[in-house]
Amino acid sequence: MFIRDSYAHEDRSEHTHGYTFRYTLLRIYYINKKFYGKKPDLSHVRIFGYIAFVHIPDETWQNLDPKIEKCILVGYSLEQKGYKCFNASVRNVRVGRDVVFD
Repeated sequence: MFIRDSYAHEDRSEHTHGYTFRYTLLRIYYINKKFYGKKPDLSHVRIFGYIAFVHIPDETWQNLDPKIEKCILVGYSLEQKGYKCFNASVRNVRVGRDVVFD
């Protein structure tokens, strides 16, 4: 089971890394430089493994539950706009836009 999980994680990470490298860094950089004459803002791009705090929506938590989860950044979502963060204590991946990085 451990080997299977590690292969699945590597596949997702490689796909996300390819997306980040090809589309975000190179394509946007050259298009902006060519058409607008200035470098693009890449402040939203983070390195995998960053400690992230993901906001939990108000509809899903009770009165005494925490409003944030401590997670690890594992990539970017291709289906929607947001960061993919892995919560090690619950062992699930949460996609969110309201993320604060440590």
